[in-house]
Amino acid sequence: MLRRLFLQHASAWRTSGHLDGPHEDVVTALIREAREETGVVIDPADVRAAVTVHHRSPGGASRTGHFFEVRRWKGEPGIAEPNVCDAMDWAPLYALPAHMVAY
Repeated sequence: MLRRLFLQHASAWRTSGHLDGPHEDVVTALIREAREETGVVIDPADVRAAVTVHHRSPGGASRTGHFFEVRRWKGEPGIAEPNVCDAMDWAPLYALPAHMVAY
């Protein structure tokens, strides 16, 4: 998980990723964002769908979140965009940080 520095999710922990427009599918977005934000390279064959969540943001907007499992990648994960995120950590599902993006 990465902790965001600014915008609507300032100081909130979140997973990596967002779509870059209508031309990009969710797996391509995951691979691109993981590389941009953490420096790791992921093969599409190593991506497995985990869960899709339909929710409302704190402001009431309807959103859909796609979460994936990736057990293998190349490179050492790190903060590749220090101007965007100031911390990175691993957290088990049963002990997630208190201040997270509202999925």
